[in-house]
Amino acid sequence: MILEPMPCLLQNIFESTYKTVHRLEIGKLRNCAKMFAHLLFTDAISWEVLTCIHLNENDTTSSSRIFIKILMQVGLNLRNVVRNNHAHFVHYVGDR
Repeated sequence: MILEPMPCLLQNIFESTYKTVHRLEIGKLRNCAKMFAHLLFTDAISWEVLTCIHLNENDTTSSSRIFIKILMQVGLNLRNVVRNNHAHFVHYVGDR
């Protein structure tokens, strides 16, 4: 049995999850978006997965728009936390 690398599997899971996000309850939708935000913003999966998202009125549902909103909000919060931690580290330890 040949195994695909983990990032490829996760990218496939992202695409299938996004295509079926309208079937998820809001709690599960939120948790999936948070997980994928963490994977994206830690570079565990490629940003190319976002190519499956087409932001227009015909191709999105309210669930997919909520998924995208949570994905970006959580991801940007993660990025800000990392940036702030780095700034505090440099302030207290110094840039070496």
